[in-house]
Amino acid sequence: MKESEAEYLVGGAVLVTELFAKLVTEVKALGGSPEDIFALTKPNGRAAIRRMAQCVVPTPEELVQRQWNRTPIEELEVGTRAYNCLKWVGIQSIGDVVLRNENELMRIPNFGKACLAEVKQGLQEKGLKLAA
Repeated sequence: MKESEAEYLVGGAVLVTELFAKLVTEVKALGGSPEDIFALTKPNGRAAIRRMAQCVVPTPEELVQRQWNRTPIEELEVGTRAYNCLKWVGIQSIGDVVLRNENELMRIPNFGKACLAEVKQGLQEKGLKLAA
């Protein structure tokens, strides 16, 4: 075997390993199980893997955002008024909250400065903040 052929094989193995790691990360981020990963690696799933090779790998920030998108606002531990105001406008998750800025929240009926302070405090405890 020539040196260039060996480099090609090693490079291909590295690419396959990276693609599989990307697949595992994506399936886990979407709440999938090991069975889902193996289903994608069957012959009919190879096309999906090829498509994934062309996809953008989510950044760590995007993965964190996905986690907060699944975390209900109840975990913010805010007062009843703030909680009810957020629910009233359809904010269901902490991820929904961090996508908004102070002005957007202050436009919610009955959502005042005290509610805003509670939300900001709850986000700060989780290492998050409102959008700029």
